[in-house]
Amino acid sequence: MKFLIAVIILALLSVVLAESNFEELTDKTFDAAIQSGKNYLIEFYAPWCPHCKVFAPQWEKLANAIAASDRKDDLKLARIQGNKYDEITDKYEVDGFPTILLFKKGVKKPKAYNRSLKLQSILDFLHAQLD
Repeated sequence: MKFLIAVIILALLSVVLAESNFEELTDKTFDAAIQSGKNYLIEFYAPWCPHCKVFAPQWEKLANAIAASDRKDDLKLARIQGNKYDEITDKYEVDGFPTILLFKKGVKKPKAYNRSLKLQSILDFLHAQLD
């Protein structure tokens, strides 16, 4: 519960940093990331997608909050341009953008996030899945 409160406070107080606190994955780095022994929350996006553009500031706030929390060593945020890497998109049955998948360490199949794209909803999902 302390984690959730801390993340919420940090998210609300976060400012946009010059450096992103999430990784931009490619077909060359994707597998290494999800097999790294860390939990990964990954957004599949397309640069032309209007929903992805609207969601981008929320993703940045979430990344900043996680980076400033006690979860920063265990939970990483990343995104991958889904329309560019069809093999990965097909493998994980991504059929629209944005799609968010949680790759939990030690679990082969990712957990799909299918709720609101609001920050609090994503934090609630992470809390339920990781605590």
